[in-house]
Amino acid sequence: MRIVRWLSAALWAGSWILMVLEVFRWHHLTPTLQFRPDLPPGVHGVGHLGLPAQTARACAFVAPAIFLATLAWSRTEPRTGIRQPIRSGRRFRLAPTFSCRRRSWTLPTRVTSPTSRVEEPPP
Repeated sequence: MRIVRWLSAALWAGSWILMVLEVFRWHHLTPTLQFRPDLPPGVHGVGHLGLPAQTARACAFVAPAIFLATLAWSRTEPRTGIRQPIRSGRRFRLAPTFSCRRRSWTLPTRVTSPTSRVEEPPP
């Protein structure tokens, strides 16, 4: 998507440079970007805009729309190139600790049998 955006930006800039030249230097187009046929007197036929000028005029109108569409698209999609922070350790402890004034006990993590007694860790 980034390549399309850069390519459309380059086409946009280049086509408008050509449009300025077409209007003010070569006088093929009017300032409203319409074709101005300047046929010498006595020549029969209808003049037409050449392929390079037609392409530049099409790029001048299409490239900004493509550029703005890709810019809007990049603003709405989630960024996958950003690294997520790595969490060291676990979010919760395996055995939560309960405190009772001076002593703290942990829940038993293994039970040998339902009738056997589980030893508490030393304080």
